[in-house]
Amino acid sequence: MKVIKWLLLGLLTVVVVLTLYLAFFFDLNSFKGPIADKVKQATGRELVIGGDIGWSVYPTLGLELAQVQLGNLPGEQLPPLLSVEQASVGVALLPLLKRELQVEELAVSGVHLELVTLADGRSSLTGLGGEGAAKPSEAAPATDSSAAAPKRWVLGHLAVNDLTIHNDNRAAGADQTLAIKQLELARIEPERAAPLRLQVEVGDGDLAVSTQAEAMLTVSADFSRFQIDDWRQQLEAKGSAIGAQPLALSLAWDADLNLAEQQFVVTNLEFKLADFILNGEAQANLAGVRPAFQLTAKGNALNLDPWLPADIADKGTDKSEPAPESAPAPQEEPDLSAMKLLDLDADLHLGALKARGIEAEDLALKLRLNAGVLTLENASGKAFGGQLTAKASLDGTATPARYSFDQRIEHLSIQPMLKALADTDLLAGTGEFSLKGKGQGLTGKALNNLTATGALALEDGAVYGVNVAQMIREAEAKLKGDFKAEVAEQKTDFSNFHTQLVIEDGTLGTPGLKIASPLLRIEGDGKVAIEPQTLDYQLVVALVGSLEGQGGKGLDELKEIPIPLSISGPITNLSYGLDTDALLKGKLDQEKDKLEEKLKDKLFERLGNF
Repeated sequence: MKVIKWLLLGLLTVVVVLTLYLAFFFDLNSFKGPIADKVKQATGRELVIGGDIGWSVYPTLGLELAQVQLGNLPGEQLPPLLSVEQASVGVALLPLLKRELQVEELAVSGVHLELVTLADGRSSLTGLGGEGAAKPSEAAPATDSSAAAPKRWVLGHLAVNDLTIHNDNRAAGADQTLAIKQLELARIEPERAAPLRLQVEVGDGDLAVSTQAEAMLTVSADFSRFQIDDWRQQLEAKGSAIGAQPLALSLAWDADLNLAEQQFVVTNLEFKLADFILNGEAQANLAGVRPAFQLTAKGNALNLDPWLPADIADKGTDKSEPAPESAPAPQEEPDLSAMKLLDLDADLHLGALKARGIEAEDLALKLRLNAGVLTLENASGKAFGGQLTAKASLDGTATPARYSFDQRIEHLSIQPMLKALADTDLLAGTGEFSLKGKGQGLTGKALNNLTATGALALEDGAVYGVNVAQMIREAEAKLKGDFKAEVAEQKTDFSNFHTQLVIEDGTLGTPGLKIASPLLRIEGDGKVAIEPQTLDYQLVVALVGSLEGQGGKGLDELKEIPIPLSISGPITNLSYGLDTDALLKGKLDQEKDKLEEKLKDKLFERLGNF
């Protein structure tokens, strides 16, 4: 026993003497030069340690650095690639003897990473390997990781303050900044919840985002599972990318992240934006052939207008000087290959949605993405005074992409829809609209590949921009030598409007067009070119009632005379033409028929007297 006692006492004496020597006589600052040389050899960059290297042995094995800088691209006047104001780490010494890792503190502050890409393509990472880049070597023998892993670990305090990553891409004209203002995690150990605080700022010139969050974090001993409870996040964004009004939202959720099984579950999801509230839950399974995501969410009314960017036309250029003409850039099909990388199953419900003048209520969407094919299994809602139902699919596995759709709106008020979607009030009325089609390609030019059929039926409406009754009155008056212009509202009322819809070869055809009112019957067909937006219609008008109902004098003598009417030109500047020659011929034929009838009547009358 005495031998063991003296051995332990001797060992303790050696440890104490060694500790005193290291503490009072061993100076790590004397190694700054060799350390800088090694870094220069490994990275090709200059390392400067401006502050003292502080360290301790007992009771905490610690290291502290200050004023550290790593040079940027050699030969260029650039800020340091990496600069650190302060960094320190401290590990309790005695627990290490029991294979327990107890990190008292890990703190970093004032870290700046400057990533620069020059116009010639060279970047801060170019040649970072230096002269002594490691050469491939034989693989090290496998070690038993379980034997090396600590039996227990504790992180007393993690603090990251003012960590900034600046990306200055001069070749692409991009400038982005990510700043972690605060990342703090109080004492955390396996299966024990610890408070987490985070504050981050992101900016790129067009958009500035700042966010702060708090939560309780629980980690398993082997880091295979993370539990996040009571996540509370505030986010504010402003800039030209989202319009004039800053965006302020809040986000709350709980999460169970199982890294071992690659299963992730988010519950109690709550998203708030102004008066809009969205609640739901989400799941992710990363263990399959493709990552699979599920989302179920329900929200109230959402108005996107305050945060949508202004129209390009509003930004404008100097209208006093016309912009130089340039050849349009060739249109390329979008790359949809990412659709094949994951599966998605989403059910979304919104009480109302408003954006760009489009308003809808009671929206329900059921989306499926599987093996690169996106399917809108069902979409329903109330819009433009009617009930909308739709189905659609987009096949991202084909090149160019294939798509199909089938939509229907009942009790539609068409004028608000045309105003919102095409900025025109050409047509008014209520009724039904249906369209079913398919196509291939998503560029403007690919519209020529779209084929679709449908129908439009309206009641109690009007066609704006033309007054057919007025045109007939003026044409008839001119035939009598009266060239006075008539003042009347430019619209043609109807009680019924019906047409078939056919889209093919880049045009919209309306075969079997029929417009009826107590005064007029209009029939014919025509086509609308989708690009450029021009119209060409050949119609036939017939009077069936007195034109006094259209605000003018009666023209009963023109009843049942077919009158050709042509409509053509750009949609924004249509031209209307009434065939007066046909009107005159029809009137003469009508008078001729009347004269023949009178002659027949008189002839029969005289023959009857014999």
